Amino acid sequence: MWFDDGLYVVVGREALADLLGARVLTLGGRAPEELAGMLRPYVGGRDSRARLLSVDLISSPAALHALGLLPLPDAAALELQLADGRRVTRDIAADPRPPIRAEGAVRRPALDLLPARL
Repeated sequence: MWFDDGLYVVVGREALADLLGARVLTLGGRAPEELAGMLRPYVGGRDSRARLLSVDLISSPAALHALGLLPLPDAAALELQLADGRRVTRDIAADPRPPIRAEGAVRRPALDLLPARL
């Protein structure tokens, strides 16, 4: 989720819960703000809306790979600043579950890389 000072991890998979509250410094070697700017042509509306919606694309390795922004479609390297101020780098695999759940609900790509509970 975007805040005034950057992109933060606010939800995701349980296995990566230690990243909850972390600020995303880079994803695939690029700052989230840079990625949002590169994705602007693919998100319509006003700039504030485009920034908000860019999270779905930024957090989808498959989308970033298709646009030539990541080398792999199923993982990404993230540099994060944890809530306690420490900086960590993680190679995070995308969520392997299908995008449409059995009950028909669509899984949001923004949850592919983000860490805590769904």
